[in-house]
Amino acid sequence: MKRIIGVILLFVMGSAQAALVDRGGGFIYDDVLDVTWLQDANVNGADTWANQVAWADGLSVYDAVRDVTYDDWRLATALQPDSSCSLQSGGDSYGFGCTGSEMGHLYNVDGGQLGLFANLQSGYYWSGTEYATNTNGAWSFNFNSGLQSHYNKSDNLLYALAVRSGDVAAVPVPAAVWLFGSALGLLGWARRKAA
Repeated sequence: MKRIIGVILLFVMGSAQAALVDRGGGFIYDDVLDVTWLQDANVNGADTWANQVAWADGLSVYDAVRDVTYDDWRLATALQPDSSCSLQSGGDSYGFGCTGSEMGHLYNVDGGQLGLFANLQSGYYWSGTEYATNTNGAWSFNFNSGLQSHYNKSDNLLYALAVRSGDVAAVPVPAAVWLFGSALGLLGWARRKAA
């Protein structure tokens, strides 16, 4: 009986370790950052920073799976300063290995799961964080190389990846419900047999 319970607990704990979860309906949930990404990583094409910020702020996405509309989208944040970045200068954090920014975390921590996204471009994506040293600039992230840097807001056309805080409600998958019910039944059976 202890072996059965151990195997079930190991399975449940192992499946709970995933950082990115495909919630269906076009949404990817990061259970570490507690944010939901829009699965299509190139809805708006490349544009200036101001246009991408306005696009994300005005974005409204209907979730047919849950019959709800989400209109609280934004661009990802870039943590400044961020001690995980390879380069530090005057309070600015840039370079490789940045895990404090949302896109840096997505690339450097969850990178093995980037295949969950559709249309992820290999170029630069704007963050919603302005470059404090020069307000004409904003932080960006490159999904090809993993480089965090800054660009002039109006002179560069970069992509945008919409994100929102929190999770969308999970919709139970019939197989998962069956598996969970079977595990509960097995535990009940094992408990009765032991008694």
